[in-house]
This record gives sequence, structure tokens and C-alpha cells, in this order.
Amino acid sequence: MTKSILVILLCGAPPAHAEDFINFQCADGAKLSVIFEDADNVLVMVGGGALRLQNRHPSSGQAFASPYGGIRIVCAKARFSLAGGAATECRRAQ
Repeated sequence: MTKSILVILLCGAPPAHAEDFINFQCADGAKLSVIFEDADNVLVMVGGGALRLQNRHPSSGQAFASPYGGIRIVCAKARFSLAGGAATECRRAQ
């Protein structure tokens, strides 16, 4: 509970339920939609495909990963990568 309150104070309210999502625009031109399915899984829509990632429970921010890629979200910024590729910096789209 304390962790959720801290996130709200620093970044605004976190997604509340499965219908919530965040759109990101990345430095490499990619556009991401991160769909929060539940507390342990997100679906990242990118380039016409989808990537399901599992929560890694970091000490700050949010981090989700699978053998195929990962995303780390802290407030309005994210760092996204696909397996074998370079990470790209992303910002929440307006």
C-alpha cells in the first residue's frame, strides 16, 4: 500500500484496472501502447504486434519482461527493448 501511495505522489495515479493503458512515443520512432492486464502482466502493442510481459516487481517504477523483451516505466518515461535489440527511450504520448 505504501508503494502505491508513493507512486501516486511522484507520478500521478497508477492504472486502476485491466482497461487502463499508456501510450508512449519512442526516440527511435516506435509508438507503444502498454495495456495493464492485471498486477502481474502487461501487453505491449508495438509495430503491429503484441508482447506479453510479466511484472518484475522493482523497488521503484514498474518493470515488465519476458525472454522476448522488456519495458521499465518510471513516471512519464519508459525504456523499451526487444530481445537482441538496442533499448530505446520513450515518453508518454500526449
